[in-house]
Amino acid sequence: MRYAARWVMAGMLVCAAPLAGQRWGGGPGGSGGMMRGNAPGLARMVEVALARADELGLDEARIIELRALRNEVDAARTTLREEREARRAETRAQVEAGECPCGGRGEAREQARETRERGAELLRPLAERYRAALTEEERLQVRRWATPGRSARPGLRPRSGRTRGGVTG
Repeated sequence: MRYAARWVMAGMLVCAAPLAGQRWGGGPGGSGGMMRGNAPGLARMVEVALARADELGLDEARIIELRALRNEVDAARTTLREEREARRAETRAQVEAGECPCGGRGEAREQARETRERGAELLRPLAERYRAALTEEERLQVRRWATPGRSARPGLRPRSGRTRGGVTG
């Protein structure tokens, strides 16, 4: 009996080892954020900054700038969403016509990469405007508030001493 239990335990360890290294959710393109692991996206950061403008001590000019920025981020995200939906509709039409829409995985990956690059291209100037609108301390505070599962109180770290991305701090 003990012999069989050892083999069962060894089998469980062999099967569990590959799973231990996997990241669950929040990876690039996952539920966590905008292509940067679990980091909150630009839209979330702007929303949090506007919601807590009083706590940050923002003046009216910076609030107006953040509101304009929020509208532009929303417009950019809508444009990207429409482009993705158009590409999906085109792919569906090709599949229904009996054609191979992508020519294989390589082309599908290339299209996905182009979509990510287009999104980064549209959002890069908006992210620069966000950085210009707030000081470094204000941006760090907004990031603390916007990151799910993190405490808004400075100085608190996860128990393991690791941040969400696995980088020690």
